[in-house]
Amino acid sequence: FFFFFFRRALPVMSSLLEEPSAAEAEGAGEWPKPLERHICAYENLSERFNVGIGSSWKVQYSQIYYRRLLEMRAQVTAAAEKKWCQKKDRPKAVTEVLRIQKGVRCFIVGTLYKDMKAKPNVLDEYHARESYEAPPPERSKYCEQDDTLVVEDETGRAALSGAGIDAGKLVTGLVVALLGAEDDSGDFVVEDYCSAGLPPQPPVRAKDESYVALISGLNVGSKSKAMLSLQMCIDFITGQLGGADMQALAASVSRVVIAGNLIEETTDVQLAQQAQYKTKNTTSESLEYVTELDDFLTQLAASVPVDIMPGAHDPSNCTLPQQPLHRCLFPHGSSFTTLRGTSNPYEFSVDETRFLGTSGQGVEDIYKFTVTEDRLEILESTLQWRHLFPTAPDTLGCFPFYKSDPFIIDECPHVYFAGNQKEFGTKLVQGSDGQKVRIICIPAFSETRTLVLVNTKTLECIPISF
Repeated sequence: FFFFFFRRALPVMSSLLEEPSAAEAEGAGEWPKPLERHICAYENLSERFNVGIGSSWKVQYSQIYYRRLLEMRAQVTAAAEKKWCQKKDRPKAVTEVLRIQKGVRCFIVGTLYKDMKAKPNVLDEYHARESYEAPPPERSKYCEQDDTLVVEDETGRAALSGAGIDAGKLVTGLVVALLGAEDDSGDFVVEDYCSAGLPPQPPVRAKDESYVALISGLNVGSKSKAMLSLQMCIDFITGQLGGADMQALAASVSRVVIAGNLIEETTDVQLAQQAQYKTKNTTSESLEYVTELDDFLTQLAASVPVDIMPGAHDPSNCTLPQQPLHRCLFPHGSSFTTLRGTSNPYEFSVDETRFLGTSGQGVEDIYKFTVTEDRLEILESTLQWRHLFPTAPDTLGCFPFYKSDPFIIDECPHVYFAGNQKEFGTKLVQGSDGQKVRIICIPAFSETRTLVLVNTKTLECIPISF
């Protein structure tokens, strides 16, 4: 068969070397123009997430709660007045918890604390280890029906009750306004509550349609079964896969953002337990995974700008905000200026379309301590609360900021995303002042083989599976 094909192909091959006739030249038409990568204006807006070298860990964590309340009080008060003070029975605004009067209807702004009996406690784990007992079992949900809420400010705290507030859907660290009155037992009976809502948003100014590719949870490693799909994804972005239409779509991708968990989770327990002389010529599993990841990133960075955010599994600090991965981890990919390590959270703009996102730790933590099952709903709630990680530092580790809380969302993004989710989800959220935000749950690529493209002009979201 090969010989027959070769014999039949010979005349065609020889004719290609001959000068085309006038009739052939007339009907040939023009050659298709080569596709060029769409180039967009880019700006990194994540300065506030960079922890300086001289930053101190000696500050008490109470300062971050104080700064959060101080910075958000005005916005929450404005939202409460807009919601409740337009009616005839205008409630009284109380500036301090200790100034609440019994039986007087009012609203108060403060920070919520959620008392949970099932919440993990490091002292319980320590006691179990010292007593040779089994540690408390891990749970997917730590909330229970008897959880209670408390509101506090600089002056004091008050226990909350009433049907106007659901402890199952709220978490510690939220700054909210509460409408109600104090009863005879001293509890503040809540009629209703409100958060700050969506912050102000600049208009979308992108004139040309381009796409930002969002991907997360590559989990490169020995257990990963998505290596073929990952290579196909890279071939698509670099224009080596698909027909003319797909290649045109790939050429319009101006940036790729990898939202955390680049390598597979590994603890290297066996290596750590061995004697040091036995591990002299042994390499860590994570080092092998990073080397393999470097090969993939090199292919991408040779064609398109790539931003890599650290995640829970990656070689970065475990506390938030996570700092950029060092360039020495990727010796081949770092030879391209298009490969950039970023913080987690990460805020940037492409053609003045504002993006804000995380590697998903905040959504996962809120999922554990609320009754809410829908992670897309949790992501939307954090936007309405104007805070990326309200549970930090209570159940989510973070740096002890004392001058300001960098996790407050002061300016509304156009695209708001969280990586490493169970499944893909998206929704267009509209605010009361005309804000439009595309929120996206980016699924883990190792589980779903899914890449997400976001149009910077229309905010349209396109999932592509490989």
